[in-house]
Amino acid sequence: MKSGTIDKNGVPNIKALAELIEDQKVVYNFEYAQQDFPLSASVLVLSDTRSMFKNALHVPAKNDLGDADHIMTDEKFEEIVKDQDLMQQLRRYFMLSTHFSELTHQNYKVSKAC
Repeated sequence: MKSGTIDKNGVPNIKALAELIEDQKVVYNFEYAQQDFPLSASVLVLSDTRSMFKNALHVPAKNDLGDADHIMTDEKFEEIVKDQDLMQQLRRYFMLSTHFSELTHQNYKVSKAC
C-alpha cells in the first residue's frame, strides 16, 4: 500500500480510531448485533502534520537547533521506544497530566454564554 491510500480494512479501522479518540468508546461488532463499550483512554497521536482526528491540542515539534544530532529519525524513535525507563516516565507524565486536567475541569466550569 502506498502512502496516502487506504485499503478496504483501513476505513473501518480509521473510524474505530476516531470513535476511540473523539467519543471515548469502542464499538464491537458481534455477528448479529453491535455493542458500544465506553472507556476512558488517553491517546497520543504522533505525526509530522496535523492529525486527521479531532483532538484537543496540536503541538508542533520542530528542531530549532539545526544540527543532525537532534533530528528524529526512525532509528532514534526505535531507541526511545526501547528505553523502558523513559517510556515509564512518559506514561507517568501523561497519566498525571490527564488526572490534573480532569480535576481542573471538575473545579472550573466555563459558562455556555462565553
